[in-house]
Amino acid sequence: MYTLYYLNRNLQLGAIKTDSLDVPVLIPEDLVFCNLRKDINFIKEPHKCIDFTDFERLLMMSEFNDVALIKDGDYRKQNSYLIRLCPIDGTPLILDSVTFASINWNYPTIVDVEESVDNVTFTVYEADLINTAINDNYRAKTWFRLHDKVLNIYSNVIEYTRPE
Repeated sequence: MYTLYYLNRNLQLGAIKTDSLDVPVLIPEDLVFCNLRKDINFIKEPHKCIDFTDFERLLMMSEFNDVALIKDGDYRKQNSYLIRLCPIDGTPLILDSVTFASINWNYPTIVDVEESVDNVTFTVYEADLINTAINDNYRAKTWFRLHDKVLNIYSNVIEYTRPE
């Protein structure tokens, strides 16, 4: 559990709690992040993949007490998102390969396998279609990806071409 502390335009302290920084965090009002805590420990050097501004990183790493300087700071806008620049907490979700006999990945939690006929609209894959006997009714070309519903992250997409 993370707690993101911020100061709003009225210099009032607020907090946002999130289970993971791998998912986008909705910004509730114009604010500047000033501190970060994971569980009970404050983090003085935030992970490089958290999209904090240089000013926010300066606030977190210093013993900063002059809130008047924040009035001139670059505020994040309400209804925008704090996003990750690369994986922070967990294992990246990577689809390794798709073959006639299998779909392979290594990830610590259960994910959905999704398929698409146009590499745009994905639906949950119906198991065992790809690895039945060569199936002339199955599409010649299909794209696959993985979806972690809990963190709402997607893997890379792999194109599968049915063997002739």
